[in-house]
Amino acid sequence: MIFTAKTKLAGVALAVLSASFSAFPVCAQSLDALWKSPTADYRMKTWWFFGYERTTDEGIKADVKALKDAGFGGVVYYDQNHSRNPEANGAEAGFSPEWWRHVKLAAREAGECRSDF
Repeated sequence: MIFTAKTKLAGVALAVLSASFSAFPVCAQSLDALWKSPTADYRMKTWWFFGYERTTDEGIKADVKALKDAGFGGVVYYDQNHSRNPEANGAEAGFSPEWWRHVKLAAREAGECRSDF
């Protein structure tokens, strides 16, 4: 067999591809199984709009549990309270001690559910 530049290049490309695929453990698993039950790194995350109305500890805990039960891997926290009078809707003022307490509670609850926050 005569090795030309093309056959050598094809051999190198094949070796690189083989090494690349073996580096990804995902390929060893069934894609169907991963689709049905993705690992934490691949679970979908959602925006969590927070703070427009009154926030309670019970509401935070219920939201985190519902998101986990729905299969979400975490949230991107978004505080949507941008009014000049947040208390008009029953919400805490942004960066107030109660607001910080609720943000910390949400992060702690997410962590306990092994969800990203």
